[in-house]
Amino acid sequence: MRSAPPWALVFIACSAPASPAHLEAEPPAPLDVRWVGEIEGDGPLVVLLHGYGAPADDLLPLAEQLRAALGDDLRVALPAAPIDQGHGRAWWPIREGPRPADRFDEHPPGLEVARRALARWLDSMMLGGRLTPARTTIAGFSQGGMLAMDVGLRWEHRAAGIASLSVAQIITILKEG
Repeated sequence: MRSAPPWALVFIACSAPASPAHLEAEPPAPLDVRWVGEIEGDGPLVVLLHGYGAPADDLLPLAEQLRAALGDDLRVALPAAPIDQGHGRAWWPIREGPRPADRFDEHPPGLEVARRALARWLDSMMLGGRLTPARTTIAGFSQGGMLAMDVGLRWEHRAAGIASLSVAQIITILKEG
């Protein structure tokens, strides 16, 4: 196994129990997921969530670099956000208009639907024997990073780690959690 490059992700270890907040309402449609590496297997899994307006495979170069650095037994899942905007995808809609300077107390509309979609997919992968929470890291960029933090802190089966890159809002998650 090669040593990790200097830009390697920093993972936040999770240990506190979470509540099954994703079970609050009707489940959303299943996610379309692209895989780098084998779907089956017991190797570690990194779930990479793309940002707002990006295509589903936006983080594919990062997935390939992670496998090159950490070994071929690493499996990487790249779920596509459920909202197709024609020019990219989104985990939830973003309001138009002036952007306030401080959005830390904002609760994005559609976050719950995205949370349920990702948690349902994680649960189905676990029940199918394709995911072990203790060997799974949920990571994302921008809007995907916000979702990674939200689901990582709320999912009833504690993931090994969370990585959120270039994110804005997590204060509400911590207040509610």
